[in-house]
Amino acid sequence: MTKLFIPGPTEVLPQNLAAQTKPLIGHRSDEYAQLQESIENNLKELLYTKNDVFLCVSSATGCMEAAVRNCVQENVLCLVNGAFSERWATIAEQNGKKVTRLEVPWGSAITPEKLEKLLKRKSYEAVTLVLSETSTGARAPIKQLSKIMQKYPQTLFLVDGVSIVGGELVDVDRLGIDVLLFGTQKALALPPGIAFMSVSPSALAKSKRVKNRGFYFDFLNLKKYADRHQTPVTPPISLLYAVEKHLNHIINEEGLLNRFMRHQVMAKRVRDWGQQYFDFFTDQRFLAGTITNFKTPTFFDTASFIKQAKAKGFIISNGYGPLKNKCFRIGHMGDHTIRDIEKMLRKLDSLVQQQFNENFNPITYEITNRQQIRLKRA
Repeated sequence: MTKLFIPGPTEVLPQNLAAQTKPLIGHRSDEYAQLQESIENNLKELLYTKNDVFLCVSSATGCMEAAVRNCVQENVLCLVNGAFSERWATIAEQNGKKVTRLEVPWGSAITPEKLEKLLKRKSYEAVTLVLSETSTGARAPIKQLSKIMQKYPQTLFLVDGVSIVGGELVDVDRLGIDVLLFGTQKALALPPGIAFMSVSPSALAKSKRVKNRGFYFDFLNLKKYADRHQTPVTPPISLLYAVEKHLNHIINEEGLLNRFMRHQVMAKRVRDWGQQYFDFFTDQRFLAGTITNFKTPTFFDTASFIKQAKAKGFIISNGYGPLKNKCFRIGHMGDHTIRDIEKMLRKLDSLVQQQFNENFNPITYEITNRQQIRLKRA
């Protein structure tokens, strides 16, 4: 039996899988409205927001398109530092928007100085930001960025929280986020199949002025149905049973602050282990709390290591896109415990030790301060 330690989807607790076996109900029934209302209220608590919360029958990528179609008539500034922030810019272009990219190298993040420089130069209807760039493990300095955004209240702040919501505090109202989007299958540790958006009054007001919003993701239509705790189209009711159960657990049993602290502990343990052998791919100023991306040396067979880890029962991720076989990523998110992390690291440690013992050559490989290799000599 294997366990997922990838950046998503994540492991789902048996009781949450079992919750999906409850009998179906009609999605226009009073029982369904009660179900959705419970989910909406818990999501507002999770996000520290009073904004509307919409349930979208799609992946979070659909919500990226929804945000662009509803909040941008013409021009948008996309902050790009990895594959998924680039995806958002591409989505905007394919929807006919004029896109300006503010790009930094993968592994880094946009600084407030860079953002303000562009906002001073030109007016944009919206700015898109990926808070946790899953392809690199980089977390945007959102508190500092939000202070810049608050100087430009006519520019909407659209944020992808896909691989961080549920594992780290995202205070939507205090940060002035107009649209925050995320799915079920990452730090919330639920099966994939539905996505969520918190949408501010400013974003709703802008939507009224934007033409060609489409049908499926029209904010005004989503709002009309959400006001009576429904969705415009048939939702995955079985999955929503699991969502309700798990959100109740997160808020009323584990507690939000306890959950966020557990994620910090898991992240620190993974990083303390990994730094014995590897450098971070990600700039250490911008490490996300739910995923770590380690850069592997040239002699290290990353693909073989990942395959061997799976054989030991632990699934971790290769580098994304151009980083394939140059990095590996560990997702320390969801409902994993520090005990789960320790079990995984013991197995990974033996595999890493084996590769270093077999392939490491001190003559050709420079050891940095963060790579104090502790080889176990026979």
